[in-house]
Amino acid sequence: MKKEKSERKVLFAHDGPLFKDAAGNYYGIHITNKIKERYLYMGGKMTALIRTKHIPQENTSKYSPINPDNFGVIEIRDDFKKMSRFLFNKKEVEKIVEQAVLDHDIIVARIPSMLGSIAITYANKHKKPLMCEFVACSWDALWNHSLKGKLVAPYFFIRQKLRMKNEVPYVVYVTKEFLQQRYPTKGISTNCSNVELKEVKEESLIARKEKINSYTQDEVLTLCTVAAIDVLYKGQADVIEALHKLKKQGINFKYKLIGQGNPAYLQSKIDKYNLNDNVEIVGPLKHDEVFEFLKKIDIYIQPSKQEGLPRAVIEAMSMACPVLGARTGGIPELIDNKYIFEKGDVNKIAELLSMLKKDELLQMAETNFNTSKDYVSHVLAERRFSFYDRFLEDHGLNNN
Repeated sequence: MKKEKSERKVLFAHDGPLFKDAAGNYYGIHITNKIKERYLYMGGKMTALIRTKHIPQENTSKYSPINPDNFGVIEIRDDFKKMSRFLFNKKEVEKIVEQAVLDHDIIVARIPSMLGSIAITYANKHKKPLMCEFVACSWDALWNHSLKGKLVAPYFFIRQKLRMKNEVPYVVYVTKEFLQQRYPTKGISTNCSNVELKEVKEESLIARKEKINSYTQDEVLTLCTVAAIDVLYKGQADVIEALHKLKKQGINFKYKLIGQGNPAYLQSKIDKYNLNDNVEIVGPLKHDEVFEFLKKIDIYIQPSKQEGLPRAVIEAMSMACPVLGARTGGIPELIDNKYIFEKGDVNKIAELLSMLKKDELLQMAETNFNTSKDYVSHVLAERRFSFYDRFLEDHGLNNN
C-alpha cells in the first residue's frame, strides 16, 4: 500500500557537511531550513545522510541553525573519505547507506558526492523512487584539486557519465546547458538552480548606482569572493597574485575572502606577495550577513576552477554587484563573456580589473541585477515543484 505524504520519509544523501554542537543541535551553510522545506514537499519527514563536524558552542553563530521539526540526521564520520582508511570506511559507510535507503520511501541524491553515489546504487538495488540533483562537474573538481585528483579524474568522469546515462531516472540539473551537455541522461530531467533568492529589491540597484557614481578618481575598490578558503580549486590565490601584479603597477584593490576552512594556504600567499594591507580573510558568515557584506563591496569575483551554478555569484548579482568570473561550470550562463577569464589566468584577471570604468560598472550592475530576477524563489519553485509532481505521479504517490 502506498503511503500518504505525511507518512513518507525522504532521504537526502550528500557529503555535506552539517555542523553539530554539544547539545545535539545541527547547523548548516548550504543545507538550511529552506532546503529542508523543499524536500518536505514530497514527504512528512526529511532525513539528511551526511558528514557531520562537531563545533564548539561559541562558534555556532557563524552557521544557520536547522529546525529539528520533521528533520533527522544519519551522521557519517567527517573523515570517511580519508585515503588511509578509505577501504574500511567505505564498507562501513555502505552498510549505513543501504539501511538508510531501506528505511526511507524517496531517495534524493545530490552529486557529485560519495554518499550520493552510494545512495544511487542502493536505491536502484531496492527499487526505491530515486531523484538526482546534479550540482557540479566531477572532472573539474578532481582535475583542479591536486596531482592525486588528476590521476583519478578520468575514472570518476567516465563513471559519472555512465551513472547519469544509465542509473538515474530523474535529474534536476542546476545549470541550463553546461552539466546537461557534459553529463547527459536518458532519464527525465529539468534545469532548476539550487540557488533561490527570496526577493530582488529595486533599492539594491538604486543603492549600487549611487555607490558607483560616488567613486572618486583615486577610489580603491573592494573585491570579494565567497567560497571555501581551504579548497584550492576555488581560485582565490589567482586573484591574490593578480592584485600583486597590479600593485607593482601602482593600481590598488582591496580583497575580502568570505568562507569556511583553514586559512593557512591563502595567508601564505598574502604574506608572500606582501598584501596584508590589501587582502583580508574574513572567514565564514551567516547567510543573511553575506548579503549585508555584499552591499559594501564594489566588485564580486568568482575565480573557481570548478563550479556548478555558483550561489554566491547569483546572490552578488541580486545586490547589483558588477561580477567577474572564470570560464567554468555555469558561470558563463550568468554574465557577459567579456567579463569571463580562463581558469587560472592571472594576467587576464589583472587586465579586466585594470580596465573597468565607472560607466561600465554601472552597466554591469544593471544587467546583473535584471538577470538575478530569474532566480527568485517563486519562479524556481514553480518549475521545481512541477517536476516533483511528475516524479510523484509517475511513482503512483499521492501528494495531498
